[in-house]
Amino acid sequence: MSARFCGRFVLMIQCDDVIVTEYIGREGAARLASVEAARIREYFSPAFIRQLGGRTPVREPDTRTMIQKLEIIHETVQIVEPDAYFRVIGYGGIFTSLWDMAESTGRGMEIMIDKIPVKQETIELCELFRLNPYYLMSGEESVLIVCSKGSYLIQKLKEKGINASCIGFLTGNNDKVLRFGDHLRYLDRPREDEFLRYRKEKGKGNERVNFKGH
Repeated sequence: MSARFCGRFVLMIQCDDVIVTEYIGREGAARLASVEAARIREYFSPAFIRQLGGRTPVREPDTRTMIQKLEIIHETVQIVEPDAYFRVIGYGGIFTSLWDMAESTGRGMEIMIDKIPVKQETIELCELFRLNPYYLMSGEESVLIVCSKGSYLIQKLKEKGINASCIGFLTGNNDKVLRFGDHLRYLDRPREDEFLRYRKEKGKGNERVNFKGH
C-alpha cells in the first residue's frame, strides 16, 4: 500500500475506521467560559462547580498539557499504523474536519453522531449560548484519525490514558452521511467556527486567537 502526503496530513486511501481522540469542542468551550465567566456562574450550580474541583466546568484535572497529549497520540499512531490519516481538529470543529478528510481522501463516510466524544459540560454551554458543538474549535489533543486498525489503536491509546472513540467508517462512494439512531442526514459544507462567530456577533472583536490546531 502507498501513502500520499498533503501538508502535515498523511492520506492513506485503504483505511476504514474513523477515530476521534479525547473530546471535541473543549477549546472553544474553555474560551467561551473565560469570556462569559459571570453568566457561567449563574447557569451552573455551586454544587456542580465544586464537584469539578472548583474550576469552570470544562476541563477535568490532568497534569499533561494538550501538546503532551498530542505527542503521545502521534507517537502511538506512528507505531500502530504510520500511514494513517492524522489531523488535529482545531478551528471549525469536528464537522469541518470530517468534510476536509472526505475531500482529501476522495471517499465518502458514515458517521454516528452519538459516538462523537463530547463532554456534557460542553453541550450545556453550547445550549446556553446557542452554539453548535460540532462546529466548535477543539484543542490540540482532539485528533481525527482514519486507519485500518481502529480497535487496536483505541486500545493502545487508552492504555496511555488517552480517550479514543470510533465514530464511523469510510465508504466507497462520495456521500458524507451522518446518522443519529434511525435518522440520516448529509454533512453540510464547512462554516465559520462557532466561538469566533459568537465573538463577532457579540461585538467583542474578531481577532485571531493564538491557537495552533488549524
